[in-house]
Amino acid sequence: MARQYVVDGLLIQESGTRQYVVDSLLIQETTSANGAAALAGDAQVVAAATGVLTTEIKLVGASLSVATAAGNLTTQIPLAGVAVAIAQAAAGLSTQISLGGNAAAVAGASGALATAIPLGGQATGNAVAAGVLATQIRLGGVAVAQAMASGDLAGGGALAGAAIATSAAAGNLTAQIRLNGAAVAAAAAAAGLSTQINLSGNAHASATVVATLTTIIQLAGGALAVSGAVGTLITAIPLTAAALATVIATGELTVPILLAGNALAVASATGQLSGMNPEYNPRYAVHAVERNFETSHTKQYVVNYEAGLQ
Repeated sequence: MARQYVVDGLLIQESGTRQYVVDSLLIQETTSANGAAALAGDAQVVAAATGVLTTEIKLVGASLSVATAAGNLTTQIPLAGVAVAIAQAAAGLSTQISLGGNAAAVAGASGALATAIPLGGQATGNAVAAGVLATQIRLGGVAVAQAMASGDLAGGGALAGAAIATSAAAGNLTAQIRLNGAAVAAAAAAAGLSTQINLSGNAHASATVVATLTTIIQLAGGALAVSGAVGTLITAIPLTAAALATVIATGELTVPILLAGNALAVASATGQLSGMNPEYNPRYAVHAVERNFETSHTKQYVVNYEAGLQ
């Protein structure tokens, strides 16, 4: 049985666990052989009030509100719950830090979030108000609409949800960025989309209004009718649906392009179809028709679009 005694009103246990009361709070300290102190429960509220917590410290519960009032949290520290809103008020969070819950809205108010930091929830809307998000950062939810207000997303950033409509208002989206949903319609309003970008959904109708789409770009859906109105679509681009009738009204389609449906009748009326493979092969058994409406001559092509997509 562990020996217990009282010193200055404190209950001492020789087993290494010490309990006492400070301002109506029960404090429990468990000291290991190397002297590392583990704090648990409400004790954390006072424990970090005048000191800096570092090196593998886990903080949980409402006590986080005060825990970082006078110190910086660094090195493998998980923060969770509403308390995160205040946790970042006086310290910079960096290096393997996970922020979650609505508290993230304030978490980035005075610090820059960078380097493998996952942000989630609607709070992301304000999370990047004062910081730039870069390098393996995933943003999701409606809050993304404001997430780009003062920073650029680049280098492996994934944007999702309707919020993308505003997300590109003040920054350029480049380098392996996937945009989806109707929000794409406005996503390109103030930025150029290029390099391995996948666009899908009806939003394509306006997606290329102010930008040229090039290099491994896939367009799908009825929105294709307008998608090529002011831009040139080139290089391994599959186009489908009746919308093709208008797609090339003002632009030139070149290099392995797949045209299907009744739209082919109009597709070649004002544009030139080139880059087709005239050799028949069951794999490429998709025919494109180019008709000269003045001479009524018709040419058939076989589209080798699979090879272009590799």
